[in-house]
Amino acid sequence: MSQIAALIVACLTSGAMFTSLCAALIVPPLAWLAVRALAPSIEAMHDDRHWQAGLAAFAASVAGTLFLGLVALAIAEGAKSPCLQLTAGKILFAFLAALVAATIGRSIARAHMRHRELRTMLANAEPAHGRAACIAAEVGIPLFEVRDERAMLIMVANAPHPGAYASTFSLQQFDDAELRAALFHERAHIERGDHRLTPWLYFLTDLLPLQVDRLIGVYRCSREFCADECALSHVKRIDLASALLRVARGAASAGTSPIAAFAERDAVYGRLEALLRPNGDVVPDRRRRGLVAAALALIVAFGVAVPAIAPALVHCSLRLMS
Repeated sequence: MSQIAALIVACLTSGAMFTSLCAALIVPPLAWLAVRALAPSIEAMHDDRHWQAGLAAFAASVAGTLFLGLVALAIAEGAKSPCLQLTAGKILFAFLAALVAATIGRSIARAHMRHRELRTMLANAEPAHGRAACIAAEVGIPLFEVRDERAMLIMVANAPHPGAYASTFSLQQFDDAELRAALFHERAHIERGDHRLTPWLYFLTDLLPLQVDRLIGVYRCSREFCADECALSHVKRIDLASALLRVARGAASAGTSPIAAFAERDAVYGRLEALLRPNGDVVPDRRRRGLVAAALALIVAFGVAVPAIAPALVHCSLRLMS
């Protein structure tokens, strides 16, 4: 134990601690603390939904992204670390490597489990036919019908086939105008790439046990407002609001929760108010947008720079102290 303690002290005083796998366990939590301080500003961006969605997703994934980057750096340069010249250093490095591998393996396993659950839920999906197929062709997206007489389901997914999925029950509930509005909303998600971004976002946030649920919630909510705004270029406000109400009413009558990106529960009331009581042209706060984006860029830059500048800073501080 005394050897390991002496090794840790030596690595700290040399700055080598920040060029090894230790940096992957130290820097991301520090970045997470900075992101938490920035979260209220992102949550307040109700007048700038497009940037709010992107910044919230980016902020939520900062810690995980830095973690993967620093792990890759440690693998590439780990053999050069002076701490690995000692037996105790090799033992410590092996322990950290095992911890990192277990962390990444856990995130991969959780991503695989979510993918398998999605495929299971949509396993019996078939190309839509009749009225629904005609409307989907008009909207310009592939539509698959999931044989389910109870669930209120309408969503976009990559598997088993890329496109929009709707349950038999939901297709029975929508009239033509409502279905058209809902599908234009889902087409907006496809064009924005939300169905591709979300799996990566969850993978990155699963890497470390850090609470980013609020930021993920902000992203999930704001992306719905963005999709509504895109859909309004093609459909009437009243039809989109009616479709949203139909989802909530259908789920309540079936005794289930709405399984749909179209009806994120926390966003329903706000979306209805925005659709039925529009405020006109809202001018986003560009200054706040710029400050938040700059702050996130600074957090990432600091996290990337630490392994490069830490040894020099440590040597400099030691010379000043001597």
